[in-house]
Amino acid sequence: MLSRWVRKSAPPARRNVRPGAGSILPITGSLALLWALILLVLLGVNVQDERRHTLDMARQQALSFFQRILMTRAWDSEHGGTYVLAAGKNPAGSNLDGSLRDLATREGARPTETYPDVMIQQIADLAPEQQEIKFHITV
Repeated sequence: MLSRWVRKSAPPARRNVRPGAGSILPITGSLALLWALILLVLLGVNVQDERRHTLDMARQQALSFFQRILMTRAWDSEHGGTYVLAAGKNPAGSNLDGSLRDLATREGARPTETYPDVMIQQIADLAPEQQEIKFHITV
């Protein structure tokens, strides 16, 4: 009868809660994954932009170099050609006209007039040795 007077405590109420539902770890992991994806996208955009910028600079330098070569050729043509010492690399121009094609200096050197195209070709042959640049211009 004592049990009638003693009140039994009710068991604690069970809540329908998943284990770890209040944890911050899933939210943090999702945010970290989202941040990593954003960084990867930004990296891809920056890499593409850097490639485009590098190609634009290379094109600009090549155009500038080409224009200098054309200017050199035009200057040579306007001044009636260039005289160089006749040697293996500089044979006398057989198709050039005029009595000034082959000259002799007081010291006995034999300069000969060259075509502007031949001069540019000789510059092209010399460029890899001097500047590590290779080019070939056809007329």
